[in-house]
Amino acid sequence: MVGCGGGLESLPEGLTAAEVNARRMPDARLAKAFNTLTSAYQRDVAEGRIEGPVAMFDASEDAAAAEAAEELVSGCGFEPVRIGGWAEVRLMEAPRRDGAVYGEAYRPDDARRIAETAAADLDRAAALATELRLPGG
Repeated sequence: MVGCGGGLESLPEGLTAAEVNARRMPDARLAKAFNTLTSAYQRDVAEGRIEGPVAMFDASEDAAAAEAAEELVSGCGFEPVRIGGWAEVRLMEAPRRDGAVYGEAYRPDDARRIAETAAADLDRAAALATELRLPGG
């Protein structure tokens, strides 16, 4: 499902919300970030309530859009980790489930392991996403 002007819309089979939005806006420089952690958890990180560094995943097919997103992510107190492009973004998208980084927190080194693995093997990256998540994230 993806939000649209008329409410929720079912995603075409096999496409992610990021891919649907990229098709809707073919000339846009699109990046996806900030959707994997709740606003309360993001606030806690920004206000120093979470001990240690926390990764924030982002994805994009456009280097300039990824760079802009990562600057925003850093400014909010997270370490940006680019998981890849639209082929890998499905690991970031709802719903919360084993094998997804959606709804889970990670230390930056673990997040980078997941991202590096995703480029070669999404199934192995999904297994790492489950294995490496922080408790209570």
